[in-house]
Amino acid sequence: MHRYAWLEHDDGMWHFLTSLFADPGESTRRWSDKQCALDELMSEGWTIVRPYPVKPLTEQQSGNYLDGYGLIRTVH
Repeated sequence: MHRYAWLEHDDGMWHFLTSLFADPGESTRRWSDKQCALDELMSEGWTIVRPYPVKPLTEQQSGNYLDGYGLIRTVH
């Protein structure tokens, strides 16, 4: 069985969300540094499925605009 989660950037912090419709302000886990967040989550068994932009591509100013990551973890 798989569990899905999201790491989303909002208001200067990276928020770990386990519900697609969760409000980032309600997250119980936050990091100010993206790499620290990714390292910690990967050490817990989460895998990055793909990065995603929060704003539509037409609103982005560069090709490097990322505001979140989809995550997956296998649960036994």
